[in-house]
Amino acid sequence: GAQGLQFMLQRGDPANPDTHYVTNHTYLYSATTGSAKFDVKSDNSKQVWVTATNSLVIQYGKPTQLQDLYTSSRLCLHTEHTVHSGWYHTHATTNKTTYMNKANECWVETKYARDHDERLHKRNFIFERA
Repeated sequence: GAQGLQFMLQRGDPANPDTHYVTNHTYLYSATTGSAKFDVKSDNSKQVWVTATNSLVIQYGKPTQLQDLYTSSRLCLHTEHTVHSGWYHTHATTNKTTYMNKANECWVETKYARDHDERLHKRNFIFERA
């Protein structure tokens, strides 16, 4: 298979345990639609990531850009593609519904280099030890 990094959710948000989808769909991948999504573990190269310099080494505390191995799309926050006010999540235990805050929540996407807009797409991520 392809050599690269796979990113897996190790632990959810204890304030909002998600037991219906993210429990089994924990591996980050670059969807054909340009969205970053989670799926079950696979050898699909859309689920394999390297740094922008094709490295497998990520240094803590330093800006890092990630690209999927399949299309070289870069993971980014689309700062003006905010979550619509009608979007919500439901707490799996209490069934309490919380609506998203479009003032500070935006979509994580993947963009080709040719589509990158520095003003809108923030591609540098800083990894920290848990």
